[in-house]
Amino acid sequence: MTGTLPMTGVAISGASEHRTPQERAAAGKAARAVAPRAGQGEYESARGRQDPVELLQQQSAVRVPELVPIRYGRMTESPFRFYRGAAGIMAADLATTADSGIRAQLCGDAHLLNFRLLASPERRLMFDINDFDEGWERARGIDGRTRDFYLRQLRDWKGVIEPGVMLPEGLGMFGQLCGATLARAHARSGDRVGIAAYLGSGDAFDKALARFAESYADQNERDHQALVQAVKTGRVAARTA
Repeated sequence: MTGTLPMTGVAISGASEHRTPQERAAAGKAARAVAPRAGQGEYESARGRQDPVELLQQQSAVRVPELVPIRYGRMTESPFRFYRGAAGIMAADLATTADSGIRAQLCGDAHLLNFRLLASPERRLMFDINDFDEGWERARGIDGRTRDFYLRQLRDWKGVIEPGVMLPEGLGMFGQLCGATLARAHARSGDRVGIAAYLGSGDAFDKALARFAESYADQNERDHQALVQAVKTGRVAARTA
């Protein structure tokens, strides 16, 4: 639901107080014609796609110079570590995809390691994303799952999840909980009626996102290898902390 393609007549934002629910739902359904849900699963590198290493270097120009080699060093460790630092690259790729016109505040770092137990200002234990661009959105229903948390941290009102040691069943449950947390946040930052109407009651959009994730994971691995090669050739400097 991101992109830069121009649209007219179906733009949906969080400011919905001047439209009826019927109008908001109609706009959400109309967005399907401009950005079909099944089409959200398609990813191909855009013609003339910018070199990912060049994009990283552009970002590094405004970073603390002494820390840039450490950042590169961490990103070369694995495709996942690279992905955590490649939000700018992905944003550039998404800018070439279809634009539904739906606007919501999204998190650019919503991997499983960024979800955890936190304390609210009222000192209530809550589960949320550890990225405050997303807001303090809560999701309940984690009773009985604390075996998957570092219990020693609960005394300090925080609990970190380690997906790498979870069994498949627990990992699946945790993934659903993370998804519900994000969905609630997106619904509150955007027009929930328009979003729901665009998504519909089926699983077309869900399946599309799964296909996109697989395709983009391949792109991320290629970009990771490009950085590894740039380090080997001396194009960029990398070191461990």
